[in-house]
Amino acid sequence: LPGTALYMAPEQRRGQAVDGRADVYAAGVVLFETLTGELPSGCDLPGELNPRVPPELDAIVKRALKSEAGLRYAKAGAMREDLERFLRGEEPLAKPAGTFAARGSQRWLAVSAAATVAVAALGLAAPFVMKGRQRAAGEVRVAGLTVDPVLAGVTGAEAAAGQVLLQTVPEGAEVFVDGRSCGLSPASVNGLAAGRHVATFRLRDHAELTGEFSVGPGESISPVWRLENLIGGLALTVTPSGARVYVNGRDFGTASPVLDLRNLPAGRHTIRVESPDCRTWEADIEIAGGRVAERRVELAKIGFGTMVLESDPPGARVFVEGKDAGAAGKPLTVERLREGRYRVTFVLEGYEPLEAEIDVTADDVTTHTAALVARSSSLDLTVPAGAPVFVNGEPRAAGSQRFMNLRAGTHRIRVCDVEKTVTVEPGKSRELTFTMAELGMVRIPAGEFVMGSTEGYPDAVPARRVRLAGYAIDRTEVTVRQYRRFLEDVEAHGDGAWRHPDQPAGKSHLPPAWGAEGTMTEEFPVLGVDWFDAYAYAKWAGKRLPTEAEWERAARGASGQVWPWGGEAPYAGASVRANLGDRNGGTGGPRVVGSYPQGASAEGVLDMAGNAWEWCADWYANDAYLGGPAEDPRGPSSGRARVVRGGSFGMHPYLVRSFDRAAGDAVGDPRSTVGFRCAADLK
Repeated sequence: LPGTALYMAPEQRRGQAVDGRADVYAAGVVLFETLTGELPSGCDLPGELNPRVPPELDAIVKRALKSEAGLRYAKAGAMREDLERFLRGEEPLAKPAGTFAARGSQRWLAVSAAATVAVAALGLAAPFVMKGRQRAAGEVRVAGLTVDPVLAGVTGAEAAAGQVLLQTVPEGAEVFVDGRSCGLSPASVNGLAAGRHVATFRLRDHAELTGEFSVGPGESISPVWRLENLIGGLALTVTPSGARVYVNGRDFGTASPVLDLRNLPAGRHTIRVESPDCRTWEADIEIAGGRVAERRVELAKIGFGTMVLESDPPGARVFVEGKDAGAAGKPLTVERLREGRYRVTFVLEGYEPLEAEIDVTADDVTTHTAALVARSSSLDLTVPAGAPVFVNGEPRAAGSQRFMNLRAGTHRIRVCDVEKTVTVEPGKSRELTFTMAELGMVRIPAGEFVMGSTEGYPDAVPARRVRLAGYAIDRTEVTVRQYRRFLEDVEAHGDGAWRHPDQPAGKSHLPPAWGAEGTMTEEFPVLGVDWFDAYAYAKWAGKRLPTEAEWERAARGASGQVWPWGGEAPYAGASVRANLGDRNGGTGGPRVVGSYPQGASAEGVLDMAGNAWEWCADWYANDAYLGGPAEDPRGPSSGRARVVRGGSFGMHPYLVRSFDRAAGDAVGDPRSTVGFRCAADLK
């Protein structure tokens, strides 16, 4: 392991992870060595080797050398602060095993110097304590220890001239050397004759201290004396009797009605007096050394008030100063509260806890309503890949996704042209799935099929094999209900995002026959739409119009059937497979989509013969089947009209076989016979 073994913390020697507390351990080893001249082998108290080390400094070293890292100082700065407390005469945070004892001046000279060395080291100075050799030029003797002059606060030039820096803990004491006043500590005294001198220190509220020090020719030293705080007292009389008294936060018992507070160090102390039904009294009192002060305290009686608490939404659990006060399903009344300020917490599942400070006034009612903030909810949405998603009408990313930080409540989730509502509770997660079947679509696998036929009309010949990529197509024609939602969105937002670039200006998407009797049943196919209407709806739904090849493949299947269901006529036997006409005429109008399940195609697509003509994406041309690519073919780049397929409710079956085709402008009465279905590249 890198490092010096004798200065390594136990966890470092074990090869475990280390942090700054390993450095605190090393600093403790150095301080132990500074105080004793030896390493802490088998003990962690310098006082066991050097009787001049006080228990307070023993405690600091012991805490730094704890074998468990969590019991040491958390940071070197904390150890430094404890050493500074010791130097100021305050009790360090590390508690000694025994109690504080009276100390003479000379006893503490070396110890205080060693503590000063440690503080300087932890303050990022870089001195070294030297022991067991002759002093080099510029070194300083501090109470028997040889110390780098940087630690003593003395420069090399001053050391050569000779100087004594007299220091006290605490500072500010009057300093007298051999009876001559030298100012306040720290006091710099120059020109002292070599030999032994007497120093006297006087500081208010501290015992006068006299000690000796020696200085050699040309020598600079910085001895430190620790002054003892004088003891005073306070006789406290409290009305009413029985109040609890605290001095600097420590409980000193009850005043019945007098409490004698003896053995208080001279100086300023914070006195707090508490009694039930009375206002707390608190003041800073100056205690003089060697004297007992008297003070009378009359506590003011306090009154009681009431809180009425509510939560929005209701039902939150209420805690007053951490105690359960009940649930605020309706206004919660908390009575007989001492006047003052209270910490009130409202807790409701799914909502962020709310904490408020509420003032209670005597003989009064305080009302407070907590407006709770719901925790964020989430929604896991599973949809076919590529499907467009809208949340409350706003477009989101396509496909399956997770919505985080979703506001609690009810949301409208639209995928393509299918919408569901979902309620998400505060702080909870919900799952929502749209399957291909729920979207009303059928998956058509990639592959080859026979397009056109030698049996058809001239515009559908010749028959040829083409290959299509996989796609999805609506199971039925778009209904009046679905188209109505599209019109509502157009009315609310316009059609700028969905209209075809060639759409005539000012065109409305409302079909001319909209509202006509016999055509407005919600699940009838929407009729009377032109190609621009069908294009805009498909784009609004996140879909598109099918190509003519895609429409024919969905109708004929991979085997190239004459009609979607096969080769039999629509009315063979007792079966009715489509809403078509016969030699006696048609049915007279559309039917609810999907009413002829026996007419389904190989993949389950319905109503591809009869009920309504259906727009395709391609331009119509008589000779479109004579050429074109063999893979994913498209129609001509221009033309006079778009293709319609499938026939309507009045057509003879032999005019609308799966390979028969027509131009939109050649269809009779398009206002009541032409609708559409959509396709999409979904998986």
